[in-house]
Amino acid sequence: MRLHRLLWLWAAVQGFSAELDDEDDALIVYEGGMAEEAQCTAPPGPVLVKDVVAEIGHDVSEEVIFRTLNALEAEGVVQTRQLLQLYPQDFDAVVMPLLLKSRLRRVRERGGRIPEAQ
Repeated sequence: MRLHRLLWLWAAVQGFSAELDDEDDALIVYEGGMAEEAQCTAPPGPVLVKDVVAEIGHDVSEEVIFRTLNALEAEGVVQTRQLLQLYPQDFDAVVMPLLLKSRLRRVRERGGRIPEAQ
């Protein structure tokens, strides 16, 4: 009889737990129209890192730009949004020319916007 009560209690707890899980997984329905503003947007400015680097590196040699792009591509970063997704410590760990790294850091701080005065 005691085993029967334990099994019943266990079943009741499992059922209650399942009800709570169902509440957590409630369906969320988006009721906005397609004509409304997009909910996910690309960062402002150029989409590709090579375009950002070309703009902020207008006064550096091609070799410096090449080394910077190769360092970022080696880490899988080719789009501006990927550059913004890096944790600060991961960005700091990428070995690249310091002048462009500092300029890219300012771009990251501004959410992808290229600062006016370089």
